[in-house]
Amino acid sequence: MTQDMTIEQFCTKHKACEEGKEWALASCASMKEVWEKAKPNWLLWVATRPSVLTDKKLRLFAVFCARQVQHLMTDPRSIEAIDVAEKYAQDKASDDELAAARSAASYASAAYASAAYAAYEAAAYAADAANAASWAARTVARAVNTAAYAAAWAASNTAIKESQAAWLRENTTPNFL
Repeated sequence: MTQDMTIEQFCTKHKACEEGKEWALASCASMKEVWEKAKPNWLLWVATRPSVLTDKKLRLFAVFCARQVQHLMTDPRSIEAIDVAEKYAQDKASDDELAAARSAASYASAAYASAAYAAYEAAAYAADAANAASWAARTVARAVNTAAYAAAWAASNTAIKESQAAWLRENTTPNFL
């Protein structure tokens, strides 16, 4: 059980990187201290190991992350998917509703991917390269609104990681506390 694990046991079980393991062992006496003191990247890694948080808390965390970049999303199907995922995590939406929202968001993502591919083709074959490049750039810019890209962007942003770490510390209780 995660609750009784030492730092050494946790790091070994979850194959922690050497840098993180060395920091945790040198800086903390318990997994509770790791949770309180770890830099955002490491806290996010700890939080997403199996059995550290409940599925419900992980779902709510995923919704929080998506909400941080929701302003980049232009397709209402992507935003609806976040809304339904949040309701699902709160036991206010069914499996069928979640599957339907996921499917709609996938279609939105596929539509953007198709548009991006079309833009690539247009840029490659159009006689007027400047106009084709402009069209491609606009189409690709819309593609960044998919939830998957937005989530990847959020993961690379330090300020966002810090707010994610703060959310985890304020809204969850890992199994080792």
